Amino acid sequence: MDASKPPKKETLHVAVARNGGTVTIPLAPEAREPVLSGLRRPPEPPIVGGVATGMPAYTAGIKEGDRILAINGRPITVWDELPRALQGNADRRMTLTIRRGTQTFDLHVTPMNPDGRRGSDARIGIEAPRHGVYVERHALVESMDLGFRATGALIANVYGGMWLTVTRPLYYREYLGGPIFIAQAASEQARRGFDSFLQFLAMINIAIMAFNLLPIPVLDGGHILLALVQAARGQAISARAYIRFQKVGLAVIGTLFILILANDPMRLVKRQRALDKAPQEGEVAPSPP
Repeated sequence: MDASKPPKKETLHVAVARNGGTVTIPLAPEAREPVLSGLRRPPEPPIVGGVATGMPAYTAGIKEGDRILAINGRPITVWDELPRALQGNADRRMTLTIRRGTQTFDLHVTPMNPDGRRGSDARIGIEAPRHGVYVERHALVESMDLGFRATGALIANVYGGMWLTVTRPLYYREYLGGPIFIAQAASEQARRGFDSFLQFLAMINIAIMAFNLLPIPVLDGGHILLALVQAARGQAISARAYIRFQKVGLAVIGTLFILILANDPMRLVKRQRALDKAPQEGEVAPSPP
């Protein structure tokens, strides 16, 4: 079956192999999930299908194809058990028992919470293997509406992430990424398909636009702020004040770029160290304590 969920307004026709032939089964529009129509996917094994660059799983050394056997000693047999095991453990160091090839060993990872709330929603940046892609088509007007909504949500996430970086700099600064990070993420999306790659490029451009509108000198948002200040005062600011204004902006942007550029190699070093610690094929893995 190619579809992972039915469309909202149209009947979904599912072609299944049965007794050497092909049978087409219609699913009603009200059946939002296949399980409600009597269809149930087999349990997904806890095998890592992808690792997000820069996330805790990445720096911990988890690789695509790894099988997660346990979390803090709690056995994991299906993928759906992973979120429940991580739930409520943001910012808490956890031990994952991994099987990689013929080797079994432990890795330590600290889940992060994208909203900055300790102990709530916890993520490490892994996903299950993909077995198919469902494409839902919409009319032009509906597609434009969905596009505007998605763009608005992304802009809100960008500003939310910036706010968390400012309020919790020691925690979130390691998730800032520069050119190397963008290149790695672009490569990951390109492997998924051309549509995923285009979506990633759109996200990057929207994020840059949102950043450029911040009220920081040098950026467009800073020029807008300066224009509003001059309009409110009824006169232009002096050249000396303008130069100082620009210097402040350059200092802020320069400091941010230094942090971002330093994060990229540090992230690569952390991951390589984690990979080097993992036993290789033919080596004897240390037994878990």
